[in-house]
Amino acid sequence: MKQYLLKKEEGVSPVIATILMVAITVVLAATLYLMVGNMNESSNSNLLAANLSYSEDFSNPANGTATFVLTMSTPQRANIGDLSITLLDNNGNIINDASTNVTHVVSDGDHIEGGDHIVINYQGHDIHGYQVIISISGYTGTATGTVPS
Repeated sequence: MKQYLLKKEEGVSPVIATILMVAITVVLAATLYLMVGNMNESSNSNLLAANLSYSEDFSNPANGTATFVLTMSTPQRANIGDLSITLLDNNGNIINDASTNVTHVVSDGDHIEGGDHIVINYQGHDIHGYQVIISISGYTGTATGTVPS
């Protein structure tokens, strides 16, 4: 006579299985939401929010001088060592000439903040149409100002 062994396989009840699947889905959705939310906040928090406005009162582009007034909301204040100023000519070439003098007039000597002035002094050159670009290390983006043509 042959004997057959019957294996009794038991699983999780359908109610428990459904509860487990819903719980796992909720945990995964919450984790994904937190990851995506944190990425968005960190990228926007370091975005440079600044503007350079041309000041006619202190400028004479035909003689190589121009002044820009800085407005800045993010950051509200930064170390002067983190500031980078670039001057571009009409063709988009970086002006890195020994006769170029780009200065930053600040309220105090250590920081840059809204209301400060960026002064270009490129004697003997007509700087109509030139661009000034500033960036601050640790922040993405730039602020650009153009000398009117």
